[in-house]
Amino acid sequence: MNKLLLLSFCVLFGFCGKIGYAQPHFNCSQLQTVCGAHNYPNTINVPSLTPYACLNTTSNPTYFSTRIAQSGTVKLGVTQFSLGGAWSDLFVDFAAWGPFNSMDEACTAMYSGSGPLVPVGSCIEGAMSSGTLDIYNAIAGQYYIFLVPNTSNQAGFVNFSQINSNDVGAGSIDCAGMNLSAFLDANSNGIQEANEANFTSGQFEYTVNNGAVNSLFSPNGTCQISDDNPLNNYNLNYTINPEFAAYYSVSAAFTNVNPAGGGMTNYNFPVTILQNYKDVGVSIVPMSAPRAGGTYRNRVIFANNGNQLIDSGVITFHCQAGTAIAYVSQTGTTAIANGFTYSFANLLPFESRSFTVTMNVPAIPVVHINQLLTNTVSVSGLAGDLVGSNNNSSCTQAVVAAYDPNDKIESHGEQIVYSTYDPTDYLQYTIRFENTGNAGALDVKVSDQLDAKLDPSSIKMVGASHAYTLDRVENQLVWNFMNIQLPVSVPDTDTGKGYVTFKVKVKPSYAIGDVIPNAASIYFDSNPAIVTNTFNTEFVSELLGTTQFDENHLQLYPNPASSTVHIHLQDSTESLSTIHVYDLLGKTVLSVPCSSNEQTLDVAPLLKGIYMVEINTESHMKWVKKLVVN
Repeated sequence: MNKLLLLSFCVLFGFCGKIGYAQPHFNCSQLQTVCGAHNYPNTINVPSLTPYACLNTTSNPTYFSTRIAQSGTVKLGVTQFSLGGAWSDLFVDFAAWGPFNSMDEACTAMYSGSGPLVPVGSCIEGAMSSGTLDIYNAIAGQYYIFLVPNTSNQAGFVNFSQINSNDVGAGSIDCAGMNLSAFLDANSNGIQEANEANFTSGQFEYTVNNGAVNSLFSPNGTCQISDDNPLNNYNLNYTINPEFAAYYSVSAAFTNVNPAGGGMTNYNFPVTILQNYKDVGVSIVPMSAPRAGGTYRNRVIFANNGNQLIDSGVITFHCQAGTAIAYVSQTGTTAIANGFTYSFANLLPFESRSFTVTMNVPAIPVVHINQLLTNTVSVSGLAGDLVGSNNNSSCTQAVVAAYDPNDKIESHGEQIVYSTYDPTDYLQYTIRFENTGNAGALDVKVSDQLDAKLDPSSIKMVGASHAYTLDRVENQLVWNFMNIQLPVSVPDTDTGKGYVTFKVKVKPSYAIGDVIPNAASIYFDSNPAIVTNTFNTEFVSELLGTTQFDENHLQLYPNPASSTVHIHLQDSTESLSTIHVYDLLGKTVLSVPCSSNEQTLDVAPLLKGIYMVEINTESHMKWVKKLVVN
């Protein structure tokens, strides 16, 4: 039958469904709510069951629901496209059922097949580019269910957009929720005007039914909360970051807000300047790990945290002695010993800029595995800078042989000398993620539960690779990268990679010997979590990790060796803790735990060649020696 005739037949008579049969693979808890134009993940690898409506196949079905907000005809354009593909490169088939007076009624009918399982207004099969789902004479408050199969079985997205929203007498669908916006109210009239920028030096806070406080961080001063539950009531407010709180006031707060059934309602938080000030800050973000004989990258982020224009300033970058700068993405830099300077100009209020520095790492044995490399950056040239503590930043990373691209690190390294750390200082964590799969990711979520020794109320965002929102409830942090569409990663590029960097204070009770562990879980779409390494930060009385043994105290023999190697730490109260053997490519070929001052290694299985032996003690002393196996 001609598709247009079939569509008209469905529209006029409503006979395309099969009464008395439950819908295939239907699960009410997995319904996706259609709310205007949006990309929704489709379904793959689900076989077809009995054909329904005008659909000859129901393979990979995705179900949607919507509620009518305003009575009248609703015309929804429907497209389906693959990850990384063109806007409508997949077949889009669909059917619609209703009307239902409630979601309970709709779910019961769809599960049982007891009716009314008659498509209302639309059913189309085999449309390559797009189709229009028509709901005629829709009545406000009623619900509809949509089915969109994925006959190509390619991962991608389904998109809905109302194409008749401007027509006279058109109905509309209910996008229930709240748009939150904080802005700098220059004329104090409470209305955001075209020349009034969004405010970013603070956070949205809300409670649901007077429950736990959620803190929402956004890099652009706006957030969206979707909720169509009529039982939920919200309290909404906005708080300024503590270091700037004395310079602003917020004139709005909202209580007992119920977003259900009211569309997307805007809630604005005007911020008024009480006093002008200037402040500029700078940070280093580790973009990749230093590999022996290779390169690694740091990103420098500098920002105007004040409410006045910064005419000029100077960024100074120093890399670890023994490494060399290979490339700086920012033009106009001036080389200095072990680094460069860069003069910037006209940094607007709340503006942030960044550039990337690529550095060469010498090969083994000039460096050794786990050797610490530290880079520093500072900003200067601003008179009357309000917060001096954010004018300097450093990042310490260990030389690696191989690494998991989904990882977590802290900028001080694994040890902090207690006497050098001030209670006002921050730990700066970076969580890196990389799509190493074989298909793009629609959404990415990063979850991090902070250790009890950290103060969650002191959280500050430093930067992120993509648009995000951060939702904090007590010590639980969740970053959502919605519709990130992260492609499969490409080696030696930023494609398919992302990160978040944040700062947090240690609670004042920290002491020598305290260890603060931190790990994160990374979710790509609905896949199981990828758990990063656990990064341990230890407060020590002095740095022992870089101390080397006296040559006379360490014996490694025979060398060259063919079967066994004996390692003996003599004339010392130290005990060995671990011994690692690496080939010249940095690959670990042997690891042995120890608990005494001597250890014998079996090197007979190793191929002939030169190896590096890393010897560690219980007090974090370290030595790297060359070993020849013949």
